[in-house]
Amino acid sequence: MTYKLFFIVLFWASSITFCNETQIEVQKIIKKSSILSELAPSDQVKLASLFANLGHEHRKKNKWILSVIYYRKSLALNPEDHQLILFSGMNYSKVKRYSKAIELFLQYKSVATQDSWLKICDQYLFDTLNLKGDQLSKTSLWDLAITSYNDALNYSNSAEKTANVLSKIHYGYFQKGSFHFSQKHYLEASKNLLKVLTPETNKSLVRKVERMASHLFLNSAKHYEKEGNHKEALKYYHSIANYFKSESGVKYSNARIKHLENLIIEDENQNNWISE
Repeated sequence: MTYKLFFIVLFWASSITFCNETQIEVQKIIKKSSILSELAPSDQVKLASLFANLGHEHRKKNKWILSVIYYRKSLALNPEDHQLILFSGMNYSKVKRYSKAIELFLQYKSVATQDSWLKICDQYLFDTLNLKGDQLSKTSLWDLAITSYNDALNYSNSAEKTANVLSKIHYGYFQKGSFHFSQKHYLEASKNLLKVLTPETNKSLVRKVERMASHLFLNSAKHYEKEGNHKEALKYYHSIANYFKSESGVKYSNARIKHLENLIIEDENQNNWISE
């Protein structure tokens, strides 16, 4: 324990020494000109490197925003050091400023060329978009959360990650549908609960939708039938037939599917005859 404490103190002391020495070097260069762009090119390169090193050092100590400040100073002098854009995005993600982090990751992708670092950037984009979705979902901003989850799918590198995010998307629609149902906005509730049902949806979530929406879907389908919107009505009947277990509901839906599909075929044939 004593040795561990000794090494921690030693690392802390060396870190402070490094920062102090680097700051002294920075001040020596800055004294040459208060306008950094008027410094000699060699001094600008050296100062950019010193700022980057300070950024790295503060990042090691979890001083994320202070680290970003130094990275930005370095980038102002050397915009070609693209990796600092990526590191800045990582830092913003650490302090839960997800939108800023995503902005920087996308900026890095637009200028970077190294495949290995681009892959790392994609991993961070996936994680950050996923975390942003979680954050939005907790505050009931389901539409924005679902958008963030959908964006995350573009950077998934495994079937497991994709399945996890799809599950969150399905649950987001379920939460949104449940809210509208509680407010007696039944048609809006139906539209969102319908989006929950896919072949990839968790079976327990499908059963939750069925308990809430079996009659809701039937009423929505009948509503669209009365409006003459057969294709929209079919969506609800198909969902009942494909995902629900209620024998009477499934039987009725299958009968309506057959009837409406025949009507659609007749309408299409009639329209073709008129156009000829």
